[in-house]
Amino acid sequence: MIQRYSPLVSTCTSIRAFSAGRQSRRLRERSHLSITFYSRPANKRDSAMASEMNSVSENLRAALINDFKDFYRSPDIAGLEGIDRIYTQDVEFRDPVHAINGRLALKNYLRSMYDGARDMSFNYLDEQVSEHTATITWVMRFSHGSLNRGKPVDVKGVTLIHFTDRVYYHEDFYDLGAMVYRHVPVLGSLIRFINRRLAA
Repeated sequence: MIQRYSPLVSTCTSIRAFSAGRQSRRLRERSHLSITFYSRPANKRDSAMASEMNSVSENLRAALINDFKDFYRSPDIAGLEGIDRIYTQDVEFRDPVHAINGRLALKNYLRSMYDGARDMSFNYLDEQVSEHTATITWVMRFSHGSLNRGKPVDVKGVTLIHFTDRVYYHEDFYDLGAMVYRHVPVLGSLIRFINRRLAA
């Protein structure tokens, strides 16, 4: 009986081996297809899409920088309503006098500054922009009743900003003495005297 059924057993074994072989070939083919798919070289369409995405990013970046400069070019209290499109809600702001966290706190600070100064404006001299960072060189002109006998004061400075779709870090660098101390009657005379002695 064993000899009678042995061809059937052999046939079943052959079928299983054949089936296993087909599955193995399928797996190899799928693996080959997968590798071929992921290693496909970039074609002209891929390059065009990448170029288009870079162009869009550059346009958005340029638009943000222009909006930022326009926001400060001729600042006034009414223009503060546009602060939401420039800064993130958790923006960090620093200058030689203040360290401010949050868009609302920055808005209040700018409002108090605009209240005290007259005819404030920024003249932009240069800018360097990278993917998420920009430095902008400027001259600020303003008048204040307590400084320089109310005459205009010019202060040169540099702004550093970090951004994604909006600015999340803003730091201003400028000479606080040139902005304030030299134009206060007593302090101004003292600072000018010290500068002359140091230069002698």
